[in-house]
Amino acid sequence: KNGNYFVDDKGSIYRQSTDLAGNPVAHIVESLPVSTAERIRGLIKIRDAVRALMRAERDPMTAETALPAFRKELNKVYDNYIKKYGYLNAFGNRRAMADDPDMPLLESLEPDYDAGLKSTSKAVKENGEAPRPPSAKKADIFTKRVLQPEMVVMSAASGKDALIASLNRYGRIDTDYITQ
Repeated sequence: KNGNYFVDDKGSIYRQSTDLAGNPVAHIVESLPVSTAERIRGLIKIRDAVRALMRAERDPMTAETALPAFRKELNKVYDNYIKKYGYLNAFGNRRAMADDPDMPLLESLEPDYDAGLKSTSKAVKENGEAPRPPSAKKADIFTKRVLQPEMVVMSAASGKDALIASLNRYGRIDTDYITQ
């Protein structure tokens, strides 16, 4: 995906883009602080794990019994990451991957994220609010199927049903598909 970060076999961080002819090219990302580079590498692991699970859930050939292994890997890389760097939606993590087009996907893995309140914050000092640690709830994808395999309609009872199937699959009228 254009703008995505990725890591090569040696651990170097690259960004994908396209040249003027539209061909994919990779540019090494240099001059990153060590901690930012480590955060990006960890976030890439989470992104890759959630994308693998999503592909598996959408693939009609993936057995239901295979999904827990994908889910276990996602939970493992996520849990290891937040132990070291905090929640995905924490400022430092969001800033590290701010330019990556998949950062919103990563942010969505933590619904109900709360940055918390430090005892030194203005809200605590002036408004009397109680300090609280950051918190987040894991998204449903960590524990259950959230996507269903694509169901391809191979026959229709009427022309109207075939038209609806074409619109659902292609977002337009595809006469070749309708006449099959």
